Amino acid sequence: MNKSLILFFLPFMVVACGSKGDEVPAILLTPPAIVVEASRDNCPSIGAKVGMTIAWKNVDTVSLPIKIEFLGENGKVTDMGLSVIDPETVFSTQFQEAGVYHVYCTENADTYSTITVK
Repeated sequence: MNKSLILFFLPFMVVACGSKGDEVPAILLTPPAIVVEASRDNCPSIGAKVGMTIAWKNVDTVSLPIKIEFLGENGKVTDMGLSVIDPETVFSTQFQEAGVYHVYCTENADTYSTITVK
């Protein structure tokens, strides 16, 4: 197989392999990064810097929907998307814009946190 093809597909193969237990794949957490342990009862609020990667690890026994909304200066709410993470797995995203984000960790949005990005 061509070396350039191997180098191209290597990152995808590493991500697809996932992780076991408390390990978070290094490819997900290029510094600077924060890992947040989330559950139906706990979705911690944090502060972060622009460009930082934040990873949510599901420490619950059920799948968690992680929904992120950006609160603009004009009060407009922008839906940033929804990812469902299974128990003991990780979802990560990078925050490229300063501001306040709400992160919901349950389907009915009763458990949520605030991420302040500066």
